[in-house]
Amino acid sequence: MYVMKRAILKRYELTAEAYLDKFTQCRQSNDESFKDFVVRTEMLLNHWYEREEVGSDFDNFFDLVLREQVVKSCPKDLQLRVLEHSPKSM
Repeated sequence: MYVMKRAILKRYELTAEAYLDKFTQCRQSNDESFKDFVVRTEMLLNHWYEREEVGSDFDNFFDLVLREQVVKSCPKDLQLRVLEHSPKSM
């Protein structure tokens, strides 16, 4: 039973990009405590980090955040070219 549940969850798991979008768009709801909001935001960041597979090195994480910000700041045609090459560092 446990194996089946894990397989189903894995099938519907979000991608790194989806978690990044959820993280950057995350806002506290009216009925959510600040503590719950922080926990939810941290969870989204952690899921993104895990799916990017950057390891536990701070420099890798720093580069990941920098890369995402730079790519999102570029014109769309440059974004596509950069994303096609899937750079692992800046």
